[in-house]
Amino acid sequence: MPLAGIPDLNVLTAGEVTIPGGMAALAAAAHFQAEPGYRDFFGECCRRLIRHTTPAAAASDAGIDLHAYARLLESYFASVAELSRLAGLRDDRGALTLSLATRESRAMTEKALALIG
Repeated sequence: MPLAGIPDLNVLTAGEVTIPGGMAALAAAAHFQAEPGYRDFFGECCRRLIRHTTPAAAASDAGIDLHAYARLLESYFASVAELSRLAGLRDDRGALTLSLATRESRAMTEKALALIG
């Protein structure tokens, strides 16, 4: 039984991985120039991580802050986790309802929108 906000990884086939938030969202958060295709996504993620988190790679590209990129990705995954928690699970999928009907729903809507940006 999957936990709230955690995908059931047993449904994946060999060689596949779940991308929290989806490929397009992670590509945007990681500042890709364009969203890589399905076959290239993992490799492009690895190349960007190496470029932005290793001293040797950063030395050849002035202005790269090694810790800023890690903080950016940490912030993205924290936002996805919090949005998943707010959404809850329905039929093994998150469903986030934004509403201004009550004080509680307004607070949740404000929090979700702040996370989305």
